Amino acid sequence: MNPKPLKLLIVAASLIFLMSLAFKITCLSWEESKYTDPARKIVVPDDFTKIQNAIDNATPGDTVYVRAGVYTERLLINKSILLMGENNATTVIESSQHEDTITVMADNVTVSGFTVKSGENFTLSYGIRLSNSHNTTISDNIITGHFEGVGLVGGSSNLIQYNLITKNRYGIFTSNFSTNNVIFHNLVSESIWNGIELNWGGGNIVYANNIVNNTAYGLEIPVYAPSLNNIILHNDFVNNVHTVIEGAQIVYQAYGPSPNFWDNDGEGNYWSDYMGKDEDHDGIGDSPHVTMYGTADHYPLMGDFSDIMIRGFCVTMVSNSLITGSDLRLNGTKATLSMSIFQKANSTGFCRVSLPKALMADPYEVRFDGVVITYPQVRELPCSNRIYECLYVDYPPGDHSIEISGIAVVSEFPMPMVFVFFGPAVILAFMLYRRRH
Repeated sequence: MNPKPLKLLIVAASLIFLMSLAFKITCLSWEESKYTDPARKIVVPDDFTKIQNAIDNATPGDTVYVRAGVYTERLLINKSILLMGENNATTVIESSQHEDTITVMADNVTVSGFTVKSGENFTLSYGIRLSNSHNTTISDNIITGHFEGVGLVGGSSNLIQYNLITKNRYGIFTSNFSTNNVIFHNLVSESIWNGIELNWGGGNIVYANNIVNNTAYGLEIPVYAPSLNNIILHNDFVNNVHTVIEGAQIVYQAYGPSPNFWDNDGEGNYWSDYMGKDEDHDGIGDSPHVTMYGTADHYPLMGDFSDIMIRGFCVTMVSNSLITGSDLRLNGTKATLSMSIFQKANSTGFCRVSLPKALMADPYEVRFDGVVITYPQVRELPCSNRIYECLYVDYPPGDHSIEISGIAVVSEFPMPMVFVFFGPAVILAFMLYRRRH
């Protein structure tokens, strides 16, 4: 047997194997990579009884891990560290009266996994204040009882995500020309005044937040301190007393040559006070949602927005129903996205689904309560393109299931994982071949 083709195969497989390992490393998200192989881990109260003492003794790149408990402290973070609580419901940092609870004065900081509360409600204090900080992440916290829940004072490129920010005077407040921040997937509720306020600065992205039951405005961009070129998209503005001013769920749109953007690519935000209709049944209002100062969300959503990550792909949904569960099943070359939904009585339900074709390709089959449905109960929308398939399904009240099936583009194991298993196997086979010959 001529071993040359086999050697070429082994070389190729080995290269693929190494490339797959590199792929796996670089495919870690930015936030995940900060949790990987920290320089040192300091544990509170094991190593230090006070969180601030642990911070003072940390060096940049360290992790300060805080076990569950109540810590009455005021924290100053002045170095690039990861401050991580054991559980955001049981790891509590409570400040004294009239004090900011956590102040961040460094770049590349992560604060995650805490309840952050004030000793006295609505004093002139911040729950978490970012003071000229850049590339900092505030994630998975419960922040309550402050004048400002999260304050971004200057700085840029910060990420505020997956927090419950409730019962503050202001939920999230930007000022001092804070720019290019991402405010993503937070629940901002029951603020005494505004849910989110954007002052001086701009270029921020406010995306996929639930902004609910705030006493003044869901979101305000004041005319006296305009913030420009912000993208405000796929948020749910629900039962805020004034909605958005643009200056809340009415919006103060900033005066100036550069606008703010309330919609993109045919979709906008959900507004619980929107009175328009959807005569063409695509899940998008037929008329704009006009703000107090004349700007508009041109494509208001007719239901709540939600998104889920499935094998690295984002599936988005707009629905007036409660979506209680979703899952992707793979069976050979077939992929099936299943959803459980509940639609309240006396109203027709709908679900608008945008499905990445890199996850599942056509032809598609849609089942409703186990029965295949076709037009007009399910329709392909004009927004479908080479990247996304957009489908619209309507249905009666009650508990239901929807299944969308197509050709599986992704495998049960991602391709790099196949190489991880395949590479060593081929190398082992070659070693055995050499030994026998």
